Amino acid sequence: KSCICALSYPAQCFCVDITDFCYEPCKPSEDDKEN
Repeated sequence: KSCICALSYPAQCFCVDITDFCYEPCKPSEDDKEN
């Protein structure tokens, strides 16, 4: 998955798998931890 910034939310990045479909927000490296 890639991390991109949505035009509606330039301050937030989302994980995308296909096309420009936004899923849940990407976490800064610590995506493995759910703290």
